[in-house]
Order: sequence, then C-alpha cells, then structure tokens
Amino acid sequence: MIINKGSETVTVKFNGQIRTLAPGEGLDIRDFDIENKHVAGAEKHIMSKYPGVFEQKETISGDPSVVKEYLRTIQELELKISALTNDLIETKASEKIMREKFQAGVGEIESAKQESASLRKEVDRLTAENENLDNEIKQLRLGSRTPKPQPL
Repeated sequence: MIINKGSETVTVKFNGQIRTLAPGEGLDIRDFDIENKHVAGAEKHIMSKYPGVFEQKETISGDPSVVKEYLRTIQELELKISALTNDLIETKASEKIMREKFQAGVGEIESAKQESASLRKEVDRLTAENENLDNEIKQLRLGSRTPKPQPL
C-alpha cells in the first residue's frame, strides 16, 4: 500500500487506470489489476514516477479488515483444497476398483473365447461325424432296397 504523504491531491495513472488520492489517503496497488507477486515492484515504480509524494506501507499490517478478509479467504481455500483432495482420493480408489474389475473381465473374456473356440471344434467334429452317419444310413437304405438275388 502506498500513502499520499503530501499536502496536495495526486492523480496516479498506472496500468491504463487513473486514481485520485487526497492527502493522507492510501492506495492498494492491486486496484490496478496487479498480481500479488508484482505488488512491491509496482509500488516502487509508482513511487519513482512521483518522487517524494508517496510512502510505502505493508498492505496487510495497515488494514485489519484486509487481514480478516485474507484469513477468511485462506480458510475457504483450505476447505476447498481439502474437499478436492478427498474427491481425488475417492476417484483414485474407484478408478483402482474399476481397473481391477476390467482386468477380471478381460480374463473372463479370454477364457470365454478359448471355451468358444474349443466348442466350435467340438461342433465341427460332431457335424462331420453326423454327416458320416447320415451317409452310412443312406448306404444301408440303398442296400436294403436293392433286390437280393433269389436262390435257384
């Protein structure tokens, strides 16, 4: 936070935005859409643009309402992190269960394929045997229809 320590009103132009500060009034640099990690550098930049006009103070220690807001935000984010962590753990557990079921299903499918192949071979064998028996029956029927020579 920078504070106007002069006796005149100052207009600050930064990051495409304009703010007017009365004497003794403070300015949170984040009002100019600056990320937290760039606050100190941006404050030094403004102070160098307006030498002797501003005084730099820590934002958090200067405003108790900001401290409360930050603490509340931190607690909310910690709760969200905890909830998301629990969701991730549950998701990983269910994924593991599903992977195990899938592997078991793959094993069952492979055994069913092998069983199906052996049953096809058995069906082919029995079909061939049935055709042989049908041919044999036809031969026997043909043989019984032909007249037998009569003894003299």
